[in-house]
Amino acid sequence: MLNPVEAGGQRPRPPFEEQYFLNHFGQTFPRDAKVVKELEESKMFTTPARPDNGERRKEIRDLARRLNLPM
Repeated sequence: MLNPVEAGGQRPRPPFEEQYFLNHFGQTFPRDAKVVKELEESKMFTTPARPDNGERRKEIRDLARRLNLPM
């Protein structure tokens, strides 16, 4: 079974500046390097999920089988 902390990884996301805006669309919300560093140190960012992760796919199939879910 996978390490629960890594689970399946984070979903890939667009850059922060393309997702968040300050006051109105088009004015990017500034990313705070201090906050990013704090999040990295507390391990809030994980490795991005990989679609070719066979171990994760097996885990999902096993869960689906145990819960009688379609695969």
